[in-house]
Amino acid sequence: MKATKSEISQFADELFQHAEHLFQLGMDEKGECTALAYSKRLRKRNDYVEKLMNENGMSTRYDAVGNLFGRIEGQSPKTILILSHIDTVVNAGRFDGVLGVLLGVIACKKFEKNLPYSLEVLVCMGEESPGVTATFGSKCITGHYTEEDLKSIPLAYNPKVSVKDAIIEFFSNRIPEINSLKESQLNKDKYLNAIEIHTEQYYSLKWLSEKRNNIPQVGVMSGVGGHIRAWVSLSKSALENTKLTHYSIVKGQTGHSGATPMGAEYRDDALLKFSEIWLKSKSIQKLQNKAFGIEILPSSKTSIPKQVKLWHSELDNKIMDEMKGKFDALNIQADSSFYSNLSHQSINEIASVTKQLNKKVNNHEDDSLRGTVTMIDSNSLPKLFIDIRGGSDQAMNEVYENTLTDAGFKSNEAEIISKKSPSIFDKNQIQATEKIVSKALEGNIQKGNISVPGQDIGIINSYGIPSSLLFIESNTGHHPDEHVRKEAVEQAFKALIHYLNEYLKN
Repeated sequence: MKATKSEISQFADELFQHAEHLFQLGMDEKGECTALAYSKRLRKRNDYVEKLMNENGMSTRYDAVGNLFGRIEGQSPKTILILSHIDTVVNAGRFDGVLGVLLGVIACKKFEKNLPYSLEVLVCMGEESPGVTATFGSKCITGHYTEEDLKSIPLAYNPKVSVKDAIIEFFSNRIPEINSLKESQLNKDKYLNAIEIHTEQYYSLKWLSEKRNNIPQVGVMSGVGGHIRAWVSLSKSALENTKLTHYSIVKGQTGHSGATPMGAEYRDDALLKFSEIWLKSKSIQKLQNKAFGIEILPSSKTSIPKQVKLWHSELDNKIMDEMKGKFDALNIQADSSFYSNLSHQSINEIASVTKQLNKKVNNHEDDSLRGTVTMIDSNSLPKLFIDIRGGSDQAMNEVYENTLTDAGFKSNEAEIISKKSPSIFDKNQIQATEKIVSKALEGNIQKGNISVPGQDIGIINSYGIPSSLLFIESNTGHHPDEHVRKEAVEQAFKALIHYLNEYLKN
């Protein structure tokens, strides 16, 4: 089932049209695309994709947790699985996850009749952690959770609501085809293989394409990285409800905390910049009896801080003069007061952990590592959130332990909330995918890299289904400015259609 150049171009145009419509369906009252797991906006997006599946000749069904399946039945029940997600982070872009789903649904139009194997497109529920827990839907269908877990796991954006209640609300007046979580679990013996195509946010494909006559490159990944995520408790402050009336701002640039490479040439981390300013300032270090507050935007566990707002009572002119040229904005009087219980020591600890984490990752020989302090919780027991990613358990553990030690903490002062080992693809599967994609794209591929951010395909691979992950060139991720050029989407269609052709041979 070969696709002509004209068909490929038409497929790409369709993808952009559908992606834009999904973007609009995800709009919240702020005008931002935010379609979190089990939200009403995500249900609208799911309904749109389900309708598109039906129009393209696919039968559809939901499982017990809201994973959406579109299927073309073949002569054999053996199935090729194409998967991604359409839930988003807060204030998301158009293509993260969405691209992979639309590629699969549109490409399947070429394969409607008399197939030797079945084709299935899976829209995973809750891949992004702002909604539930990361890669939630794929974990549900690979045995990670029980029915009781669904009753106890809260929605990330509404902790008063359990996932079980959110599922009921999500389905509303529709009854899912499979009601039992146990029955929803995939039978891995029925799957020939699985593939996910995702936007790449490292910029390495963009740089490689510039060296190759600006021809878009497709990355054939060797696996999906793991992570360690933990809350680190700060010194309990004796300050309570201290009224602060002024703030100063340090600005940076956000990006995906796993996808964006380390180093100042790639990252403009506002919290890291703030930490260096804070620790170097002799005047600030003398303010032991002062109260401070700190706010970080965006408020996301998987995003590089874009802005740090330091709340304080008005600082004297000497300190303000020292800070000039370091803070992007100084001594702003707020319209409303900010109440803080953070001591000077707490801010020191935040800055120390942030600086040490960056140092440990950058000095490590494993260049797949990422490390970011992404959030501050300044409630009665203040704590900060660290996100460590990489392709090696040993390397991630070393960075985690050494960061805490050198920042003056003990391991029992941190609570690991999530820990996942890397998922490395089978060598034979990698080689087969590299061969197929290279032939389709006349050698315009990149080999050997690991995907540091998590994807659902990593969960599927660890479950025992032979898996492949392709990356296509984009710019930034988890951001409205996310962009993919048409030529790159066309390369993705060529790669996927050629991949399906190879495996659909009798």
